[in-house]
Amino acid sequence: MSDERRWILRCTWPVGRGAGTACVGYWVDGEPYAGFADGPPWQSFEGRVTDRTRLRVTDTEVVRWRDAMLAYATETVSAADMLWEAHMRAHRRWWARKLPLIGRRIAHRLRRTEDACTARLAAADAVYAEVRAEIEARIAAVKEEARAAREREQARAEAGRLALRAEWDRWKKRQADAARAADLRVWTWEHDAEVFRVLAHDAGRHAQAPLSARELARLVVVLGGRGCRRVEWEAAARRPAEEVIGAEAFGPWWWALVRVTVNTQALRVAERDIVATTVRVGAALDAAGRPGIGTYTATSYDSVRGWPLTLRRPTHVPPPRVTPPTRRWAPDRHRWWYGSYEAGLRDSGTLVLTMADRAPGSVGFAVETTETVYHQHKRKKWLRQTPERKARSLLDDKVRSIGDWRNEDFDFRLSDYAAASEFVPFVQALADMVTSALLDTARRHGVSV
Repeated sequence: MSDERRWILRCTWPVGRGAGTACVGYWVDGEPYAGFADGPPWQSFEGRVTDRTRLRVTDTEVVRWRDAMLAYATETVSAADMLWEAHMRAHRRWWARKLPLIGRRIAHRLRRTEDACTARLAAADAVYAEVRAEIEARIAAVKEEARAAREREQARAEAGRLALRAEWDRWKKRQADAARAADLRVWTWEHDAEVFRVLAHDAGRHAQAPLSARELARLVVVLGGRGCRRVEWEAAARRPAEEVIGAEAFGPWWWALVRVTVNTQALRVAERDIVATTVRVGAALDAAGRPGIGTYTATSYDSVRGWPLTLRRPTHVPPPRVTPPTRRWAPDRHRWWYGSYEAGLRDSGTLVLTMADRAPGSVGFAVETTETVYHQHKRKKWLRQTPERKARSLLDDKVRSIGDWRNEDFDFRLSDYAAASEFVPFVQALADMVTSALLDTARRHGVSV
């Protein structure tokens, strides 16, 4: 005996004028309509399927429910046909209904037919009532189980949302506390050979102005290049920060400040390197008479003059990888976009080192892109960028997550989370990618820089 899930259709249909109420029956979808060549019996009287439920049924139940429904539909259709014919006979004798005696006789016959039809429908409904009650009880149990499952799922989703919100609030508080502690101006310092000591500022003992932790981190980075190898905090100096962020978080907080400082400095150095090389190469090409300069057209109305550049993405240095911070909305539904720091990106498209004719010595870049015209048509165009803007856009370390709604968008700076040992080499490699392409272009045209 097979046990499978089948769709159970709730069918309703009227049986004609004077019948009193509509008939309700349940049909197992896919079963043949024995005795009804024109299709489902309930459709013959403008009936329709008002609900469907998937139940697990046996072959015996399918046969029993189908036969009961066919018998019920056959009886109701027969009663409806009888009532319809009685009404049609009365309608065809409309002229006789105006005669008092004949009219009363016709009305009496019609009432008697309607009473007989109602009795047949009541009898058929009483026979089918047991099967209908059985099916409705099964459907009610399945719907109750589905409702309970939905409520459990909603409760689970709500609990997950609240947990995510709580984690988000904790993360935001940690970030706010770390920023507040970093902005405190209560410290001073002293440097002795390889040791950088952080002291609590005392106006009576120290003539220099108090510093913030961010400024101390910059000093450590600068002195690190001059032989400083160790940072020591005296207990009194640690206390103001520990009161804000907690004693256990002090170490990670301080070294995060140093890491961010190192990464930010690497970005600035790389930007300056790209800008300086671009200006130097542009000036050398201009002084040599602009050898090999060409015109490059995106469309018939937009063209630039310059030299094409091919940027080969660095493959010898992997991009930095971090664990992204908590997102308040749907953390697993949307991916992160890392920009130039994305792993597996292909080499850049058409990039041109431009030289303006009207402003001698004005050098920049042009990137081929597309724009939308009249809301649907797309056409190519040149996006012109200064060396500074190109360097900033290439080295932009903002990581973004785009949600379904604006309040689900989230971004963070890769330099705030990436390890300096991974971030700094990759930023240098990105800058070398541009500077080497510029220097190769100059050498290819016989210009020394």
